[in-house]
Amino acid sequence: MISGDLYLFPTIFDQPNLSPLAEPPLFIDDSTRLQHLDIPIYPRGRYHSYLKATAVQLVSPGPPPCRATITFQQYDYTPPPSGSFNGSFPPSPGSRTVTVRFRKRPAPSPLWPGAYYEGEWIEGGVSRGRIELGWVSTSFRKCTVEIDTLVDAVSPQPVPAPGASGTESFQTMLTSAAWQATVIYDQTAIPKPATVPDHKDCWTDANLHALMQHVRKSGTDLDAEWHMHLLVVPGKMACSRGKMYDSIDVPREGVVSYSDDGYPTSDSAFFGAAANKMQRQVARAFLRSASHEVVHGFNQIHQEQEGGADNSIMTTTPSVANVLGTATTGDPGVFPDDIRLKVNTRVRHHMVHFPDPVVRPGGHTFASWAITPVPSADRWEIGPEYLALSVTAASDRVELGEPVQLSWTLTNTSARSASVPSEVTSESTYARITVIDATGQRRAMSPFVIECERSQIAPLAPGASLEASARVYWSTNGFAFERPGRYVVEVSVDWTVGGAPMSVRSELPVFVNYPITASDNEAAANLLHPDVGKWVALGGGAYHLTEAVNRLTATLASASLRADEITSDEVPEVKALRGYAGMLP
Repeated sequence: MISGDLYLFPTIFDQPNLSPLAEPPLFIDDSTRLQHLDIPIYPRGRYHSYLKATAVQLVSPGPPPCRATITFQQYDYTPPPSGSFNGSFPPSPGSRTVTVRFRKRPAPSPLWPGAYYEGEWIEGGVSRGRIELGWVSTSFRKCTVEIDTLVDAVSPQPVPAPGASGTESFQTMLTSAAWQATVIYDQTAIPKPATVPDHKDCWTDANLHALMQHVRKSGTDLDAEWHMHLLVVPGKMACSRGKMYDSIDVPREGVVSYSDDGYPTSDSAFFGAAANKMQRQVARAFLRSASHEVVHGFNQIHQEQEGGADNSIMTTTPSVANVLGTATTGDPGVFPDDIRLKVNTRVRHHMVHFPDPVVRPGGHTFASWAITPVPSADRWEIGPEYLALSVTAASDRVELGEPVQLSWTLTNTSARSASVPSEVTSESTYARITVIDATGQRRAMSPFVIECERSQIAPLAPGASLEASARVYWSTNGFAFERPGRYVVEVSVDWTVGGAPMSVRSELPVFVNYPITASDNEAAANLLHPDVGKWVALGGGAYHLTEAVNRLTATLASASLRADEITSDEVPEVKALRGYAGMLP
């Protein structure tokens, strides 16, 4: 498998009026070449295109050096529009087909670290320019992981490598993905924020987001480094071993791990020596769980949604215990001693060969690459004679600026147990919500929080059901209902069993009323603001979002109401406030 990312840089030859000090030129002379010999971390705005190799030919008609030719499909990248994070690539076969022809040459400098090649870039049989290829590193990509730990919590640490000398750590885990990692154990014993009643209890998403913004390394620049922030808080059993909670200002900046949550037997009967212990007491499992969240941050999904559960980092913790306990994959072992602290081959390929904007923090939204906008022939659409998915809303007629309280139920309608996700929430990543407007435009409503550490593929008894809900209003893709009119809300649940992709889906029509009074218009103008959207996505209580607090307070004041007077029933004058019941400041 061969791929490549291309970036645009001005040079003093292309831009004669550009001072060489304003922007370092790319490969102008030997000294400049050596400055660029590193694993590439370039600004997101410089990304140009993606290369996918389709053919490789080696030609050796005579004495060395032999020649090589690689044929690529080149996919030009369209940057995301303002207010969005997902750019786009054209469909296969891409923007054009190109050929790179090269042969080995002497290195241009005695300081060059490895092999060096020169050749030409050919389009339509015509040479378009000269290329240089130089070996830089055994790692394809690199990142920094910053770990901050709250008072009374402990952070995951390196552990002994089984059956060998040395240790395993976040670095060695990412080495299995062919990434180079710098891990910084930064602040410890961070004081409890005054806004958090009990830091040893479960944390709200709003409080996690506020704390990350306060403690993360000052001056973090996602254009200059691929940076992942891991926050460790104490919590307690049944909070969540961990989750990716930060996808709100830019996608995938931060994840959290709870040191005092752990491994209750209610999650798996195969936790072995870790059963009912806290994460801080089971070092190997703790490191695995935290690594799972970090790799989520690099836009990787569960293996239960791809090839099936296995003993690797991107399988959820209960499923890893079940795999080891039952040896269903032919990889027998005992939890936690036989946990593999590595990604599998599939995830490694994703992390190496996905385009730069898809995997880097601050790039595409979580799992956007895995969302299929139309039914696909390689996924089995399950009919209602086996599984039924019903979708309801608190109201199918809402006001402009009003969140929609959505609920869905997955029911086994067959006479046999069915293997399905144990959780069908959008936060577990198994359920996907898509809003379709009257023109057919689809908008994925990606969850702000990814919380999946308890989910697994498990039997659902005949007649049994699983339920979930979400307040649909805003995501990093924008507002769900940004103008009046007719919409369709689609919910799909997607998973994999025995390597076979499964899907069940359902739809619900929703109509957004046209404002008919001055109060309706004023409320919509106040509420359709990204900070109010973030407030809703965080579940309320995000008092660090002062603009949201001001707008919601002003809307309440215009209705002469207090927050505790808002219910899901119709509200006089400002009916849009119904959708904010229970989460107003």
